[in-house]
Amino acid sequence: MIEKEKEKEENNEREYFDFGDSSLIITNDREGFLEKIISPKIVRYNYEKNLVNVGIDLYKRKLFSISFSDAQRILILGKTGSGKTLLMRGIFLDRCYRSEVLPIVLTDLKPEFFSSSKPAQEKFHKKYLQDEHPEGLPLIVYYPKCFEKFIPEYENYLNIIRGFDIEPIPISISFDKLTLPDFITLIGRDLSEAQKSAIEEVFKKKSMRLIKDIDELKKEINKLEVFDQKTKKILIMNIQNLIDYHILDEKYNFDIIKDINQNKICILSLGGYVSLGESRYFDYVSAIVAVFLREILAGKMMGKIHKTKKLVLLIDEASNFVPPEGDISSKREILKCLDLGRIYSISMVFSTQVLRRIHVSVFEQSNYIFLASNIDIDVATEVFKRTQLLPGVEVNQYKKNVLEIFSNLRRYQWLVIDREMKRYNFVKPLTPLSHHLEE
Repeated sequence: MIEKEKEKEENNEREYFDFGDSSLIITNDREGFLEKIISPKIVRYNYEKNLVNVGIDLYKRKLFSISFSDAQRILILGKTGSGKTLLMRGIFLDRCYRSEVLPIVLTDLKPEFFSSSKPAQEKFHKKYLQDEHPEGLPLIVYYPKCFEKFIPEYENYLNIIRGFDIEPIPISISFDKLTLPDFITLIGRDLSEAQKSAIEEVFKKKSMRLIKDIDELKKEINKLEVFDQKTKKILIMNIQNLIDYHILDEKYNFDIIKDINQNKICILSLGGYVSLGESRYFDYVSAIVAVFLREILAGKMMGKIHKTKKLVLLIDEASNFVPPEGDISSKREILKCLDLGRIYSISMVFSTQVLRRIHVSVFEQSNYIFLASNIDIDVATEVFKRTQLLPGVEVNQYKKNVLEIFSNLRRYQWLVIDREMKRYNFVKPLTPLSHHLEE
């Protein structure tokens, strides 16, 4: 319980706040308050199981927390430079792990999450709460083997990761993990419904173990009468490309379940993704992300991952993997996990720059929405309307009210909407405990 006492000192109003273990004098200036409140030996940080402290509530002057006892859906909206990475790294990686909620990074596009294997730089230490200490995390970093073919000088990305004492692990899609949606995504989504149906029949044979490997799959497709000879030739060539590019390759199969059960933070590193250029390359990555996620969900559903183990999946630049339009395999798996994951203690955190570029289900299912200080005011207004946070406000006044609310936010501060409680808080996130990769 925060107790307040007021006094006048040299015409400057100050307040005392009791945090249980210590007291603190602060000025009414929020920036001054934050510089003091997040300095050492001010607030004691207790790592409570499944309760993750996100940051300091600027108005209540206390820690703002999210409970992961039940699976959460969290959406982070902010432009470049808003601090999305600091938020994801400092809270949903560092502090989730320390509160026994195991993070898994599905899409590390830049890449940068791998640097969390080492403790944070010294300049961050002065901003820690009492009893917080810099500490690296136990990481396993995977990367698509095909990137070695697609991205010039990809070895440079791998060497940067190795500089953090991590040996990145190449992965491909094994034949037994390949599903029909993956296959359609990989070979081209412009097939007719009749052609898709024919391939579906082939995959039924695969599920019955009547087709044992990729070579037998090619032979079955070559028999299909729904394709003319030219189309068959193109399909067979595309399948061979998948093999040559190591997208389909038994040698680089992976066992993420083992790593999760050993309490390792698994990261799918997609450095160089934005430079791939051709849409078919993006489709290849979509299929790999889908397989990665499907293994996690299946592991939970089948009991290979203990039912009490809390997971939180981090999906950065989510618009690439769960767009509003199109039918790619990553989107299918993400939406499936969005629905089923709650039952199996799988939380999900989505980060994106543009709200309209992600599937509506992500927004609708989000329990918490983080809005950055630099968010477009029209987007913020839309979010406020859809979450019904300003009841009774006239339509022509809505944007003005939202603009006034956001005028209180400073850089790297966030407006956090609690959908269930229908309220919002102004929050300054806590500082990363692990190494923050800087440009």
